[in-house]
Amino acid sequence: SDGGIEVLPKDLIEVAKHRVYTKRLHDKLVPAYYTAIVDAKPESLEKMTAGLKQIEEDLSNNEDSNKFLLNRSEPGLADIRLSPFIFRIYLVLSVEFETLKPLTLADFPNIVSYIDNIINHPVLGKGYTDKWGLINYYKNRIADKNWKVKYPYDQTSFEDSQSQKELILKNSLTAKPLKNENFIRLYGHHICPFVQRALLALTAKEIPYQFVGIDLTEKNSWHWNINKGLVPLIEHPDGTLVHDSLDVCNWIQEYTEEGINLYPGTAENKQRIKDTTQQWFDKIVQYILIYVNKERRESEDGPKEFVEALEWAESQLSNNSVNIYINDEAHETMADLMLLPFFRDAFAIKETQLKAHFYDQIDFSKIPKLKNWYDTLNSKYSKDLTDDRAFDSLL
Repeated sequence: SDGGIEVLPKDLIEVAKHRVYTKRLHDKLVPAYYTAIVDAKPESLEKMTAGLKQIEEDLSNNEDSNKFLLNRSEPGLADIRLSPFIFRIYLVLSVEFETLKPLTLADFPNIVSYIDNIINHPVLGKGYTDKWGLINYYKNRIADKNWKVKYPYDQTSFEDSQSQKELILKNSLTAKPLKNENFIRLYGHHICPFVQRALLALTAKEIPYQFVGIDLTEKNSWHWNINKGLVPLIEHPDGTLVHDSLDVCNWIQEYTEEGINLYPGTAENKQRIKDTTQQWFDKIVQYILIYVNKERRESEDGPKEFVEALEWAESQLSNNSVNIYINDEAHETMADLMLLPFFRDAFAIKETQLKAHFYDQIDFSKIPKLKNWYDTLNSKYSKDLTDDRAFDSLL
């Protein structure tokens, strides 16, 4: 095409110079830059550095008005072939990768200006990849050599990935964000009662964390490979992963002595709390969750079994007006927090189209202790439980 930028001069001798120059620097930079960044190979870093120093010197010899390689005022073949790799090295140096130390951008001021001219060029600037997508790609490869590139890249900025800012993985192709080295990270979905268990435990233990929202309908391959894409999944700053809601919450309890002791007393009492949690779960949760099964929901026995489950829970609570919690405890324990999300779902039905079928069948005069228990905990932990509107949308 004769349109657009003239990438090669018309003089054939000048064309040959461009090709030789481009190939010489290409052979220095391209094979070396990746292994220098990801594998930290000294020989690759040395070779890459030599190429950068050559480019830095060449740019310093340009006339003032010529901002591109080979003393050109507009990008040419050398810029088109080499700038994508120079750009990658520039990005990695901008966040001070350990693998490239002691190199810094301060060593290459002309290259910094050159990249600024490239990415702001009205034509070439459109072809450059998202900054954080590329940086996170390299960081993932450094952490795991078997990590496979996905599209779209994780485009979370490094600052956000290391903060408490809530992240959302928008679809099943989004790569795993970099591990958060400053805070515990919880992967999940706010509407899932098993994820709410983990949220409640984190709040009770006063642990700062980062929440990462997961699409539960189209699961990410990296998540599927860990535990079939189930939530909650918790990640320690050192990269340790724990899944299954009970294991996650037990791990949270052991993580710190701050906040509420969710297993107060002796080892025997701890086991008693675990046994009670399982007993309640087996006895009532399948009936509280009747609403998710269309056949059982619409059967004559559905509402009856739902109400009977609530009345059974009432019978298990103490008549002690002070120790209102499960197992006659003075404060909430792991049993209370592991079961609260399911009762939240039961009572949230009053905000949905199932209100008449289920909620209106409850005789609250028969479950005063359960209602008091629920209201007390719900007022304290409401931010960690399902939003009524979200619950209505789910149904």
